[in-house]
Amino acid sequence: MRKVYVRELKPYSLHDLAEKLAPENDAQQIVEWLMERNIIRPYDKFASNEVDSSFEEEAGADSTETEQEYQFRFVGMAIVKDNVLIVYPKYFRDREPDSSELKQIFQVLKRDGGRVNIVSPTEEGRQSTDRLPLMLALLELYSEYGEYSNYIDGLETNGGGLIEWNRTIGNHLPMVVNDEPIYVEYESRKTFRDESDFITRLHRAVLTECSAELADAGVTDLLSLDEVRISDEPVDDFGDLKTLEWRLERERGIQFVDWKISILDLLTKYLRKRSTNVENNEIKVFGTTSFYHLWEEACKVAFGDKLHTKLGKLGFKLAGTWKDQARKELIKFIPHPQWERYRDGHYADCTETDTLIPDTITFTRSDDGHRTFCIYDAKYYVPSMKGKMRHQPGVESVTKQFLYQAAYRRFIKDYKFDSVYNAFLVPSSSDTFSKIARVSFSEVMGWYEAPFNNYIDMWALPAHKVFDSYLWDKKISDVEIKEILRSENQTNYASVVEHYMQKHLDDSPIIQKLHQNRLLSEEEFNKLECIFTHDLGSKDDYEHAYGSTPFGLQVRKFVKIDRKFVEQEFSHFFESNELSELQIDCVHEIEDYIVENGYMELSALHQSPFEGSKSFSRLFNEQLRADLLFVIDEITENAMEP
Repeated sequence: MRKVYVRELKPYSLHDLAEKLAPENDAQQIVEWLMERNIIRPYDKFASNEVDSSFEEEAGADSTETEQEYQFRFVGMAIVKDNVLIVYPKYFRDREPDSSELKQIFQVLKRDGGRVNIVSPTEEGRQSTDRLPLMLALLELYSEYGEYSNYIDGLETNGGGLIEWNRTIGNHLPMVVNDEPIYVEYESRKTFRDESDFITRLHRAVLTECSAELADAGVTDLLSLDEVRISDEPVDDFGDLKTLEWRLERERGIQFVDWKISILDLLTKYLRKRSTNVENNEIKVFGTTSFYHLWEEACKVAFGDKLHTKLGKLGFKLAGTWKDQARKELIKFIPHPQWERYRDGHYADCTETDTLIPDTITFTRSDDGHRTFCIYDAKYYVPSMKGKMRHQPGVESVTKQFLYQAAYRRFIKDYKFDSVYNAFLVPSSSDTFSKIARVSFSEVMGWYEAPFNNYIDMWALPAHKVFDSYLWDKKISDVEIKEILRSENQTNYASVVEHYMQKHLDDSPIIQKLHQNRLLSEEEFNKLECIFTHDLGSKDDYEHAYGSTPFGLQVRKFVKIDRKFVEQEFSHFFESNELSELQIDCVHEIEDYIVENGYMELSALHQSPFEGSKSFSRLFNEQLRADLLFVIDEITENAMEP
């Protein structure tokens, strides 16, 4: 199949598309089919669009051609006839995404699987629903859980299960030693996977068929899928749709494992859509017309949104009326409009109405203790900076952004934040964070006194870094967040070191060893010392910033320790001792502390949360304390000078 790469919202003429598609003379028909699916829409250059419309695109705004142009208002993949259409996001303005960027985009779409189905009308015998998302869901479940399987109880000779003495005595002759029978062979119970199970065979056949289709289309690598060949049986040999639906429904009635139920449901949907397939006219679609929603969700994860965090979990010391609202989520503190219905000469309260909902609220604290209340609004726009501002957030977005800080005015003042930071976050294909503009609206919104902000910055963020955070469910590095807040590069030594550690976590063998609790060689330790006291600054810089903290432990503070390596160190302690539930909980909290802080100083064992009922000295006897301290010390020593 021919792969065709097009950019979201870029206008294409029919002639442009005909040159890309195969066969060329089917371009008009393919465009019509895609229009039915809302993947393509006609582009009207003279239409009066709002400047903050996320669908507006500057590429064709100055065109004088009379030929009708079309826009792909969609991000994803469409397989039609002999073409695989890859529609990449609009923020790739000057180049096409490379293979790794495309893979990441499809990983994001797969994670957001609930929004990838595109509804379209059925016309002229073509399908109105898509098999492609179902195919991917089946293959993803197989990758995670393996094939559907049922088990049967049986017997085996000399197995490790419970011995069936009745069958052993009845079927085997013993040896008699000292007047006692000794059975050299015996029969034992075993649970076997039923390889001939109908549903198992059907699942294998469908997986093999799905994988083969995607391999024929040449998209398995793009979708990060391994090829699956586990059956030689054609799906058609299993019977007609009605029979298959009956057997799947019967199996579902006796199944209670969630992932197996999901497979049964997906198989049913897949077979229904497969049976209505018209080979030449089927369009397989995987993607979304709402990629802006993914950008919003990704920014929430990347910046650590606190909107749905309960007040008592935010780390603030609650006082006054706030103390009674510890279980209330931060989003619930935004006031609602108060409507009153006029009736019989009086006003009566109405039920609560909708209110402002910001995208992302979070907090930061700088090294010098400066606390900032951050309000971020993710905008899936591609602003133009040439001449007149175009495609920037509109007046409604600007107004709401200032209203968000007003909505949290009391919270910000009561908790004595030093500043408020307001920013629009737009995606870019760059590798760097870039401040591109700012906006104020003081003549309408009024002038805010400190700590409130009278400007909203607009930042172009590397989309691949934000989506990486989304996929791995982690915040972007504190260094990059601070870069946004300061609007300039890190200049002091501590910031430079932190940036270096975060940047080289994955490519530095030394940092990786410390992250994985492995000993450094003398040569590696000397190199680490050189990084701190020569490459990034001087010895005086290090001592001023970190005092006498050893180099390896300081690295651990930045990059922490991989949890699985900490658990490995404690595994022998668990295996060698019979512990109470409280003791087990205490050891797990020690593990959590070490993972989060990189190591544990012994004084920490006499501080929260290791106090009261979880007191280290009360929970463990002298020998257990010694064994635990040995493990803790060993983890610390692994980061010290050899």
